[in-house]
Amino acid sequence: MANKFPTDEYIWIPDDEEFMVPAQVVAAFDRGSPGQVRRVTKGKGGKNPKPIRLSAEESQSCIRMDKESLESIDDMVQLKNLDEASIHYNLKLRYESDAIYTWVSKILISINPFKMLSIYDPQVMDDYLSKGARNLPPHIYGVADDAFRAMQSNKLEEADQACIVSGESGAGKTEATKLFLQYIAEKSRREMDVKGLGIGEGSSDESLQQKVLEANPLMEAFGNAKTVRNDNSSRFGKFINVEFSGGGAILGGSVQNYLLEKSRLVTQGEGERNYHIFYQLCAAAQVDPALKAKYHLSDASQYYFLNQSKRSAIDVEGIDDADEWLATLRSMEVISLNEQEKDQILSLLCGILHLGNIEFDGGKSDSSVVKNQEMLSLAAEQLEVDADTLKQAITTALRRVPGQSPIYSPLSKVQAVDARDALAKAIYSVLFDYLIERINDSLKSAPSKVEVRNMGVLDIFGFEDFVKNSFEQLCINYTNERLQGHFNDHIFKLEKAEYKREGVALDDNFEFQDNSSVIKVIDQGKGKGILSVIDEAIKSGREVADKSILEKILAMSSTSNGVISEPKITNKKKDGHLKNCFVFTHYAGQVAYDVDGFVEKNRDLLQRGLYEAGEQSKNKLLSDLFKGRLDPEAKKKSLGIQFRDQLNDLMDRISQTQPSFVRCIKPNSEKVPDRFTSNMVLDQLRYAGVLEVCRIRKLGYPVRKDFKQFLLSYQILVDGGASDAKSLCTALEKSGLLAAGDYAIGTNKVFMRDHQFEIIEEARESKLTKSVVRVQAFVRMELARMRYLSWQDILSNIQMALKSGDAEKLESALMSVGTLPFRGRHIKLVQDAHGELAVLLELKRVENLLTAAIESEDLAEIQVALKAASECNFKDKALLSRAHDTEELIMAQRKIRAQLRAAVDAGTDKKALRDAIKLAEAQNLKNAVETRDAVALLERLEKEEKLRADLEDALKKKKEGDVRKCMNSLVSLGVSGDDELIGRAEEFVKEQAQLSLDRENEQTRLLRELEEAIDKRDLTALMDLEVAVLKIGLEEHELVRHAMELRERLESARDVTSALAAEVRAVQHKAQSEAGVSKADISGLEKTLQAALDTGLERDESAAIRDAEALLERIDKQAEVQAKLVEICKDVEAASGKDKLNVKRANKDSLVQLLAECQELGIASKEAKKVRYWVGDIEQAESHENAAALASSRQERLEKLRDASKDDIEEQAMLRLQSLTSEEHAARIEAARDDAVFDIKNYYRLRSDEDFTQSLPADDRILAAKHKLMARSRPIPKSLLALSDEQNRTALRVNRAILQYCGEMSTSFPATLAQYILVKGLEDPEMCDEIYMQLCKHVHANPKPESADRAWLLMCMATKTFPPTDHFTNFLLNFLIRHRSLAGLQGNYASLCIVQLDATIGLGPSFFKPNLEEIQSYRKRPPVLATIRMLKGDLVQYPVSPDLRIAQVLELIRRQHQIDDDPEVPSFGIFVKDAKEKGKLNPRQRLTRFYKHYNPEKLRHVDLFLEYWAGKEDELFAKLMEKYGPEPDDEEVTKKGFLSASVTGAMHAAKMLGLTTSHKPPPAPVSAWPLPWWSHMGDVFLRMTAQGKEPLFEFKRRLFLDGIDETEETFFWQLLGDIRAGDLVFNEEAQAAEAALLALALQSDKYKPPAPEHLAAAGLTENLSPDWRRKKRPEDWARVAVSLGVKLSRNPAKLRQYFVNVCKKSPVYGMTLFAGRQADTTNNITIGVDKNGISFVEDQPHGKVEVTKFFDYKDIVKYGASVEYCWLAYNSSAGKRLSNAAKRLSRRKNNSANVLIYTLQSWEMYEVIFDYTHAGRPQ
Repeated sequence: MANKFPTDEYIWIPDDEEFMVPAQVVAAFDRGSPGQVRRVTKGKGGKNPKPIRLSAEESQSCIRMDKESLESIDDMVQLKNLDEASIHYNLKLRYESDAIYTWVSKILISINPFKMLSIYDPQVMDDYLSKGARNLPPHIYGVADDAFRAMQSNKLEEADQACIVSGESGAGKTEATKLFLQYIAEKSRREMDVKGLGIGEGSSDESLQQKVLEANPLMEAFGNAKTVRNDNSSRFGKFINVEFSGGGAILGGSVQNYLLEKSRLVTQGEGERNYHIFYQLCAAAQVDPALKAKYHLSDASQYYFLNQSKRSAIDVEGIDDADEWLATLRSMEVISLNEQEKDQILSLLCGILHLGNIEFDGGKSDSSVVKNQEMLSLAAEQLEVDADTLKQAITTALRRVPGQSPIYSPLSKVQAVDARDALAKAIYSVLFDYLIERINDSLKSAPSKVEVRNMGVLDIFGFEDFVKNSFEQLCINYTNERLQGHFNDHIFKLEKAEYKREGVALDDNFEFQDNSSVIKVIDQGKGKGILSVIDEAIKSGREVADKSILEKILAMSSTSNGVISEPKITNKKKDGHLKNCFVFTHYAGQVAYDVDGFVEKNRDLLQRGLYEAGEQSKNKLLSDLFKGRLDPEAKKKSLGIQFRDQLNDLMDRISQTQPSFVRCIKPNSEKVPDRFTSNMVLDQLRYAGVLEVCRIRKLGYPVRKDFKQFLLSYQILVDGGASDAKSLCTALEKSGLLAAGDYAIGTNKVFMRDHQFEIIEEARESKLTKSVVRVQAFVRMELARMRYLSWQDILSNIQMALKSGDAEKLESALMSVGTLPFRGRHIKLVQDAHGELAVLLELKRVENLLTAAIESEDLAEIQVALKAASECNFKDKALLSRAHDTEELIMAQRKIRAQLRAAVDAGTDKKALRDAIKLAEAQNLKNAVETRDAVALLERLEKEEKLRADLEDALKKKKEGDVRKCMNSLVSLGVSGDDELIGRAEEFVKEQAQLSLDRENEQTRLLRELEEAIDKRDLTALMDLEVAVLKIGLEEHELVRHAMELRERLESARDVTSALAAEVRAVQHKAQSEAGVSKADISGLEKTLQAALDTGLERDESAAIRDAEALLERIDKQAEVQAKLVEICKDVEAASGKDKLNVKRANKDSLVQLLAECQELGIASKEAKKVRYWVGDIEQAESHENAAALASSRQERLEKLRDASKDDIEEQAMLRLQSLTSEEHAARIEAARDDAVFDIKNYYRLRSDEDFTQSLPADDRILAAKHKLMARSRPIPKSLLALSDEQNRTALRVNRAILQYCGEMSTSFPATLAQYILVKGLEDPEMCDEIYMQLCKHVHANPKPESADRAWLLMCMATKTFPPTDHFTNFLLNFLIRHRSLAGLQGNYASLCIVQLDATIGLGPSFFKPNLEEIQSYRKRPPVLATIRMLKGDLVQYPVSPDLRIAQVLELIRRQHQIDDDPEVPSFGIFVKDAKEKGKLNPRQRLTRFYKHYNPEKLRHVDLFLEYWAGKEDELFAKLMEKYGPEPDDEEVTKKGFLSASVTGAMHAAKMLGLTTSHKPPPAPVSAWPLPWWSHMGDVFLRMTAQGKEPLFEFKRRLFLDGIDETEETFFWQLLGDIRAGDLVFNEEAQAAEAALLALALQSDKYKPPAPEHLAAAGLTENLSPDWRRKKRPEDWARVAVSLGVKLSRNPAKLRQYFVNVCKKSPVYGMTLFAGRQADTTNNITIGVDKNGISFVEDQPHGKVEVTKFFDYKDIVKYGASVEYCWLAYNSSAGKRLSNAAKRLSRRKNNSANVLIYTLQSWEMYEVIFDYTHAGRPQ
């Protein structure tokens, strides 16, 4: 070591935080003497202007350094100075630049970044897949790639690979394992594709790949948990083995699990969680009411097994339990768990949670009793165990003696808790093992003769040292000792032995630390090792205390060489926990093990009573698992021996593989990004042996090849070759490729240093490349010949299909033309085939058209179909004959209908009626309306004739009863009172008045219905009423004649419009055909349109007329464009050879413009298709020519992207809001509605089917083409749009990223994938349309809702980030418009995207790099298009991103609408309610509800009353309200809550305050409620839509503080809105009427109400609450308002003040209302919070409300909230009407009491109370 440091020399100087840092000497100094240096800035060699003075002590520690150590180095073996300082600094330097991977020779160092990095996107994976790891930066993908290549290239006996991932908890082992598996699965898939063995969708190979990856989420859910060191810590070990064929195909796999940490199930330390699955289940229940109800689930905080840590441990930042739950469910499906099995598993999980909530009290004689029987019942229900059996099992110990009755011994309270916990642990443990078995079953490979090669990855618990370390930690750390031993063996021992064997001289410093002696101390066997000592205690059969074991272990210290020692207890209080401990010195440091519980944990037996309870379960899964695994009588190895055997098997397995090592490093204990704790990192490097590896690899020769392999690999580097390895080395050294000292020759092998190996390998690759080029020329020639032969086969198949005349065969043959040059467009045979296929498809279309027309029996449709058949030379004579026959039949029927109408019009000609009816029945027109009219008229005439005869007879005989009866019947038939016969009868019976009245009532009813039908122009109603009118003889009435005339007009119009619609469809199809449309084609449409107009139909009345006129207008434009198309096609086709492309390019602008017009007009003629192909050819050619410029442009755009600051984000949000609702966008949306034109399948850049499927096997092409624009879980074979080769590769990566993000393929970092997709859109504008098209594909017809949801999230991100091209905009909008009608969130996503595009198109692509945190928030909660009702009632829409809280949305609204408010304590807020309109009840439902509420005895008369009051229902309900009271509310409104409260949640909160509570859930919110500032709209939207509700948000005042300007117009509108919603309640009729009258005046232009007689019609009752509105008819309310005699001012301010003063008479004025129930009662109440305090408002008779309790803020001592409760502590002497609960809870010492309110709005209520008490209100 140098003792003098000269000026300007680089040295390492000590640093308290950073260990050693680089510096440059200012002036020379000696070691141990003071000196001056300047710190060197990282990696640049720059100098800090301020020198640092070193003390003598500091200078003693300085080390000379090499200047190259200032730069980041990928492989640390290349460091010239391999000391701790250089290694530490290199890792730190790389970590700070997000280079988390570093090589140490072939060992990978991975430092956990604790943040997402963009190094796992598809581009990075593609680089490693295509290039391998050699020339790329260090990466876990590189380790996987090397292992895969070695597996394939090595001999079978040396092929098996194992990747050993090690490191302490939180270092990133689990993620490294997942990334390794993802890579090898993808590598396998690519290998199969390259070899032409690509796996088809749904194949077994694909399924195995998916299962290998998708099994991991299930194992993580059940086996991982949050610890203080790691949020996703594996609490079990696993060795995952994947079996491959020699070709690289996955054959199967298996998982071996080790030592699940069972104690975590019942006990967790501070800041830790139980296993993830429980939190996932609870989170899922919060958004799935069915799941919540089925398993009686609550919030995770309500379970003892989950709430032992703080809330911050339950809700962990970065863990989305609800989202992970979906991944767990998918994983269950992948391993083929059926619904019954999943239900059984979930029941067991919930049973465990309920078990944990069982509490005990001490009983007599040291026994125990269950304290909360209801929890026991819940647990028994879920476990399907008898409740009494379960209670007995956990409160007594069962012992069975042969020949005797069972012996039950009571358990103490502590023992009962242990028994409960033991049962829970046993259930979970066997369930976990069962799931691993099911995973293995699903991965099991089928029997095969294929040679199997294995690739394993070991992810096992890291070294652990907690405050208390028990038996589990001893096993875990023993495992790490064994793995470190294997590492030493492989890296050091075996290497040293091989050098000795080969006779290679080593440096004297080639020594290493060996831990084999430490391993022997733990496990020597024969009672000497620690494991044997513990196990012998069990085998002896004696009850050995843990303390005696401690004595035996400590006794071993004298022979353990210091490995075992006693703990040093210097302070009994501080070190008291060490009294039962022994200290063990591991390779990684000293650990103190507490022996308490060692014996029982090692015994691992379940009590007999607990076993029998599980065995008797009706849950078959639980019963089977207990019987097979937990029988306490069965002989069983101890846990320690089981684990030792498993570990020995594992080590044997690993030792037979070629290992790869990944050493994971945890950079800091806080789990935060960008923090590198130097001492912590160095400790891990030391005990992981990394520093030793660096040293040994530097001293030795890590690369070695046997002579044969060396000669075979490198003799090509010497001209003429070499005879043996030694002579080859001599020749290579002469040529400069080998350097003396960097290689050595052994007995059988050549040894090389790493950098020497890289040099010679690079030379070999260069030489091979030159040889390969020559070989490639021959291969290309052969491939060209084969390709030419395949083209001939394709053309031959097309020729045969063309001759067959079979459309299906021809279509199949043409799918292969994608492999032909230019897709065969220049080949006449292909052109002819396409033309013939178009003809065949047209014939098929006409056939379908004819068949459908015949079935519909629609004359217009038949005539249009026959016309189409004649135009295309349709040859199916039988079908044509059927169509003609049907046409003749319909025309004949029309004549008969006309004859029937004429007979009816004649009125009294019975013969004509009979003849017409007979003809109609013969033609199957019995049910036609004309026939029914004629039959009704004939029946009336015949009946009238008979009645007249009977009446004459009765008059002659003077039989009064018969006269009355006949006369009554004639009158009911419509015979007038003026009739001579009726007159004589009237004189006889004198009852004319009453008979006329009854007839008049019936006529009135019919005439009213006729009038409504006329107003609605309802043809069906008019036809039905005509029969009824004829039956009572009203045909002469003027209104009836008018109705019949209208019916005839409408019927005639219907026929005409039907014909018109058929013509429109026919012309539209022709216009989109290859032939196009001509003037002759539209002549029929023009005639039919004119016929429709001649009927008198208005355009506003008929959509068919509007469509026809629009189509004719479009056809005119199409004709113009078609003419241009023909002309330009002639010009291009006139050119030949290369000139043709030049002509195309010269006309590029015209071609592009014509193509755009074709797209807009829906032209699909053959000329349009040619232009489409030509534009694609031009774009492809330009793309190839300008590839370099385009790449440079993409890079330039990428470099311009920057991270957005907080100010940038706020500015962008405001800009986007201001850009919404533009007129241009409204016009775009209107234009895009045309489905015929803008369906995405019509987009001109969309690849043709044959092009898209070109690379697929022939059998898969037709299916793939049909699904081209439908969601599929397999990657697409090509980009959807025609792109350049480079863009196509990018598109395929984007597609994989979409599939992974959506959960179709496994991934570890979905947010980085989304970022990759968005960056690609920003980087290359041409990729935007491809990305949008792929997203449209993935959401279309997606059978997986979760997958579709995530694709919609990507769509939402994209529409906010970059716009589509101008050409594609309308296509994208059309797609979104058609999907915004979807139910729930997906419809909202589509609407949101439409709105966001408005701003994105206007502002252009984002300037900012997509933020990973914001992207992550999309998976936590959805973005929403929030519909917000403003103060005046107008609705505005706000796009709300997932990360926006209510406070931020409020700020945006305030800024946009310039509302002055205090941002700290805002008076305004956002409220929410269910906007879904309640189903309108019909009269029967309303009347049933009315009598059910007031007078159930009347229910049996409902039908009778409705018949009597038919047509007069409003009058009926008005009379009922006068008699009984207001119409009752819909009962369903009060039954359905926005959330269901949990039983356990209620009990938990009640228990804390000493209350008992019922299981009745709290009431649902009735009024709109304010959302807390910290909540997110996305959460509210998600929860409400999951329950079938439609959230409507309202912006309004939430705090009514002093100083409000009560004359503000907005204040008036809020009060009026509250009245209309029923929130502002008046107790007096006069008050309600007065407020309604004032509101009507304030809404008029002249600030005065209309005249009294017009009040009802002017909408007076619209200003009443629903309750008051139902009490009276509008005209009655008008009379009440007039009777008040109100004198109104014309001054609007005074009028508004008057209105406010009336509103103040309401008992709830100024209150924010919440629904709830006081905890010890069963009655629902409304809680009102205002500026003075808190009121309990209760409903009173006759719709009134009353404040029954009031709590002044002055008297409230404190208040708070929990999940389902809000509570108050107040001065009991000041409160009104104390509840029983308050009295019970009253604390006599300070005279205060508590009130507990059970509500679903606890936190909302809390926030309003908090803001009132912090806004200057009395405290």
